[in-house]
Amino acid sequence: MSGITPEYRPDPEHSGVVPTGVGVISDAATAPGIHRELAGRYGDRLHILDFPEVTVAVAPEANKGHALALLCADWGIDRRDVVAVGDSVNDAPMLAWAGVGAAMAHADAYARDAADIILEPGEAGLADFLTSLMT
Repeated sequence: MSGITPEYRPDPEHSGVVPTGVGVISDAATAPGIHRELAGRYGDRLHILDFPEVTVAVAPEANKGHALALLCADWGIDRRDVVAVGDSVNDAPMLAWAGVGAAMAHADAYARDAADIILEPGEAGLADFLTSLMT
């Protein structure tokens, strides 16, 4: 359906690749149901990402928010001093974690819900926001 040629291995456990998650390719109408099914079955044991035609399930700590928290802890940066900008479901944990989370005007619902502010449309919106941080 996606046009991607799948790779089949008779022995995936011997591929040498450590699995980090799974992606379920579907269509825009089916993906929300897959998300609900996974969330209902596994709750907080998975971090589930909804893309329009793919649902991705990974370990709960496998997200940009957790990565940003680890980096800031290593560098001694308080989360209140962190600004994050994003536009997609995979950015939502980062936007929620940062002291200021800014979603692009074209962002999906997950990013918008996690953000503190929604930027004005276009590159000028981002530029204006970044400029405002320097004043």
